[in-house]
Amino acid sequence: MRKIITKKNKEDIEPLYNLTRQIEEGTKKVNVSGLKGAARSFLISLLFERLEKPLLVVCPEEKEAAAFARNLSLFLGEGVVFYYPSLDFLTIDMFALQREEELARLEALTSLQVNTGIIVVTSVIALMQKVMPVAQFNQYLQIISTGDTINRDDFCSRLMSGGYKRVGLVEEKGEFSIRGNLIDIFPPAENNPLRLEMVGDEIESIRTFDASSQRSIGQASAFVVPPSSEVMIHPQSLELAVRNIRRRAADLALSRETRDSLVDSLGNGLSTSINPIFLPLFYEIYDDTGFSYNKLSSLFDYLPTNTLMILDNPLAINQSMQNAELSIDKLLFKTKNSGKFYLEKENAYIDPSGILTNMDRFGQISLEGLNLDQEKDMAAAAVNFETYQYLYEGEFLAEEIREDAFLRRTVEKIKSWLDDRMIILLFCPDQEALHRMKHLLLSYDMPVQSLSQLKSVLDVISQWEGGSQPLLLEGEISTSFIIPAMKLVCLSEEEIFVKKAPRRRTRPTREGYFLKSFGDLKEGDFVVHTDFGIGVYRGLKKI
Repeated sequence: MRKIITKKNKEDIEPLYNLTRQIEEGTKKVNVSGLKGAARSFLISLLFERLEKPLLVVCPEEKEAAAFARNLSLFLGEGVVFYYPSLDFLTIDMFALQREEELARLEALTSLQVNTGIIVVTSVIALMQKVMPVAQFNQYLQIISTGDTINRDDFCSRLMSGGYKRVGLVEEKGEFSIRGNLIDIFPPAENNPLRLEMVGDEIESIRTFDASSQRSIGQASAFVVPPSSEVMIHPQSLELAVRNIRRRAADLALSRETRDSLVDSLGNGLSTSINPIFLPLFYEIYDDTGFSYNKLSSLFDYLPTNTLMILDNPLAINQSMQNAELSIDKLLFKTKNSGKFYLEKENAYIDPSGILTNMDRFGQISLEGLNLDQEKDMAAAAVNFETYQYLYEGEFLAEEIREDAFLRRTVEKIKSWLDDRMIILLFCPDQEALHRMKHLLLSYDMPVQSLSQLKSVLDVISQWEGGSQPLLLEGEISTSFIIPAMKLVCLSEEEIFVKKAPRRRTRPTREGYFLKSFGDLKEGDFVVHTDFGIGVYRGLKKI
């Protein structure tokens, strides 16, 4: 980005310069206003390249966090942005596997421990959910290098205790296989599985391979093996979980049948499908007085001390925390009245006051200049940016359809921006849309340049030498934005044509019920099997 900045006057980039300077000088809190749409993500990508420190972006809702992460990945490229999703906190069933979300969370946690130059994007509810103790997580981490000597049986046992599943063919994250002198493993933090070629107990070579074709695609000298599950499965943890289940069931005055059913389910191998809300059962140790220790950690405990927090609309973040806490309270109240097994809120969640206390440990940038604590933040530094979102303006011509009017007006605006020597990036979601947009612009006598296989948008901007044509790029941004001071225009093809987002079919609540809640079945319950029809549940047995 330095290349394009040197072409501008100092006044053009004064807000960015002031913001960077205040952070480097140790200003604890800075309020940033004036950023519209995806310009917020773009600013964070610029800060990340300048500051060289880890960033944690907190958004009010899951949908906003996912969009923010996608924007950052487009601007910065792959490998530095990690989305940390929340788990479904509205289910209290003990056996409710949420594997995809769990693996994404473990990938982010691993990256925070082994690579400080990253950005983690998360939501309020994900930030409130506790995770496995950071001490146990770091204790499990293992670096595997070419030339290392490992005992295969011990290595296999270690992987299985960390939640890895032994399979015949490794295709998904969290799987491993041992075939002759080959050990295949797919850690959560890797983009491709790895193949260890052994000579006796020594690792002769490490190669990455394609999970679909199983063909080698590259060499690796070393990699990190993190846990593949937040539940560490070994005799001691299972014994502790059983003891905690019995203790908690006694406190709740649950029937012996309910207690024994949960204990038997753990013994029958269902511990790998445990709902993460019940993580405390596998870690917390209680003494004779009822005091617990070895409690769960929070995401804050995994952050390096120099992490900079980005609060995307703090007022909305505060409201989301209150709403999430209310939803959790309602769920636990309903569960308590239904006579089910549950843990107290403080066992698995951090309350809003705890979130704010942890946030104060780090430097903060509040986007949009709104703060959770007005009195406390009155002395916070303030920086204002001038940005805009592109909106259609003008009237339709006679017999002109809406899409043609939007495109015509956009072409007119592009020509005026080019006259002002602005760089124009037009993002299309895929190659088909890119070729279509190029053809449409050419029909308006608008020459364009297509770019594909980009490393990052910032690379495109830094290498831009000026020109009289817009650049077409493959990728999606959540909204268009314009930064006049940087002479930068970023447009979204989907906004130009006002495409409606496809509506996902709402799945009935009962659909997939048994997949997530089989732990609630009692012996003698009637069930419907997809292949064999109506039957009676007689329990689970380990074969």
